[in-house]
Amino acid sequence: MSSLNLDGLSAEQVIERFALLPLEGEGGYFSLVQRDEHGNAIYFLMTPGQFSAWHRLKERETWVLIGGDPLALHIKQESYERVELSRHGELAASIAPGEWMAAETLGAWSLVLCFLAPPFSEMELAPAELVDSWVKDFSELPRLVHE
Repeated sequence: MSSLNLDGLSAEQVIERFALLPLEGEGGYFSLVQRDEHGNAIYFLMTPGQFSAWHRLKERETWVLIGGDPLALHIKQESYERVELSRHGELAASIAPGEWMAAETLGAWSLVLCFLAPPFSEMELAPAELVDSWVKDFSELPRLVHE
């Protein structure tokens, strides 16, 4: 297996290298790595203007940072948790089915591998009004909504 060094690349170069496309609704850029009846995986890239908006899935999703800058993964169920993924700390985090999640790069760009098992079925985006009600209770929770 050959290694791939993404250091020094721009977001545009990474988008081209992985043939990433805009991800409607959620934001960011993605390309499918694999999908079958057991699960699926995508590459997902975020830039400062293209974050992962608040959403939830029916499946467990695991995020693994594979290149670029650290990112903040936000998880909201009864409480709010912020997990930072970086190459010098936590590399991966898993979000349980039904938990709300959002993410944003903490630099120029962040590339992750996201995988689900069973495979992706549908996504529910959080309406702005719901996120606004969370921010009232958790002032540190970011308002990551595409309007």
